Formats: sequence, C-alpha cells, structure tokens
Amino acid sequence: MSEKRNIQLARTCIAAVSGSDVQPILVTKGLTVRFGGLTALDNVDFAVMPGELRAVIGPNGAGKSTFFNCLTGVIQPTAGHILFDVDEITGLPPNRVSQKGIARSIKSPISYPTRQHLKTHGSRRSRAVTAGAC
Repeated sequence: MSEKRNIQLARTCIAAVSGSDVQPILVTKGLTVRFGGLTALDNVDFAVMPGELRAVIGPNGAGKSTFFNCLTGVIQPTAGHILFDVDEITGLPPNRVSQKGIARSIKSPISYPTRQHLKTHGSRRSRAVTAGAC
C-alpha cells in the first residue's frame, strides 16, 4: 500500500474515532475476525490516545485474546484496519508489528519461592527478606 494511501486511510480512521486535535497512537476501524461461521470480533472501533491507559475486559470467549492477536499480527483480520502511529499495520506479521513498537506478553503462572526456600537460600538478601516476611 502506498505511503499516500496509508496517510489518507489513517486520517479517515482517526477522524472517525477522535473528537480532538490530538491524534490517537493506535486505532482499529471495523476490525472483524471470523473463524468459519463464528464471528469473534465484529466491527470493532478502538482508539488509544498518546499516554492513555486502556483496559479490554469481558467474559471468556468475548474476543479479548483475538483482539490482541490481531493487534500483534498473530491473527489476520477478516475485515477492517489497524493503524499505529499513522502507519497501517493490518496484515503485517508479528515480527514487523514488533519492530514498529507493539508487542504483547503472554500470561504465564510465575512461581515465587516459598518462605522456606528463602530461609535456606545462602545470600544475605534472602535472609533479610525472610526476616521481614509474615
């Protein structure tokens, strides 16, 4: 897609979702994902302003992971556009999306050491932590 088309598309999407002079850093417009007959995302419009913190919440199966997989290039949307910093990133592979500055971390259970483990660990720091624990 040409640079001129990218800029035109970005301005159209930004105008559609933003009511201020400050332009969003991340925009989705009409983002749709279908898996066969199942629609996981249906025409999602979303914008994040610079410095803004947003949360995506919902019950299991609501499409949260699918949405983030689209943003990061893991899943290609069936329809719609994703813009980051005025560049269209729709359809880019994950490595290219990451190079542009968007990445995600996958939730994983973290195993913290137990108090007993800290007691038997040999460093001064661990003994200090144990002494202040509980």
